Amino acid sequence: MPKNFSEPERDTIRMSLISNCTACWSKYGYKKTNIADLCKMSGISTGAFYQFFQSKEELFVVAAQYAGNELATIFEEKIKQSPNKLGIANGLKAMLKKLETIEWYLSLKDEFVEILHKLPEESLREDLINDTNSYNYIFRKYNIIPKIEASEVITIFSIISSALLMKGKLAGDVPKAIDFVIDTVVDAIFE
Repeated sequence: MPKNFSEPERDTIRMSLISNCTACWSKYGYKKTNIADLCKMSGISTGAFYQFFQSKEELFVVAAQYAGNELATIFEEKIKQSPNKLGIANGLKAMLKKLETIEWYLSLKDEFVEILHKLPEESLREDLINDTNSYNYIFRKYNIIPKIEASEVITIFSIISSALLMKGKLAGDVPKAIDFVIDTVVDAIFE
C-alpha cells in the first residue's frame, strides 16, 4: 500500500526529486540517472516516485520549467530596462548566459533530441501554449510588437538556445556567433 504524504512532505519530496535529478544529470547524464537512485537520495521508495511524477521524462519537464521561470525573469528584467528590440536582444543574451551555467542542461547535449522524442505530444503542446501566453503577456506589457506569431518567436528562440549545446563541437567563437544571430533575428522579427 502506497504511503500517504502530507502536503508539506509532498512539497519537500517533490523539490528534493527535482534538485537531486538536476544534480545527477549534471554528473552522470540523463541516461545514467535512474529513478531508484533519485528515490534513495530523496528518502522515498521507488514506488512512491510515481505519486509525484509519471516518468523520468515528466520530471525532466518539471525541472526545465523551474529553470524556465528563472530565465523568464531574467528576460523580462532586460526588457523592463529597455522596452524595445534592444531589450529583447539583451534579454535573450542574458538568458543564454544564465543557461550556460545550468550544468544539467549542458550535460544533455547528446541526449536532448532523444528526451524530446520520449515526451508526450500533449506535454510539448502544453509547454508551447504556456510559453506563448507568457511571451504575449510580456510583449503586450511593454508594447513590443512582433512581426510574426509569438509561437514562431518561441521556436526561433529555442533554436538559438539549442546552439549552446553545440558549444565545444563547432569551430570558432560560438558565443559571438550566437550574439550575432540574436541581433539579426530580433531586428528582423520585431517592429
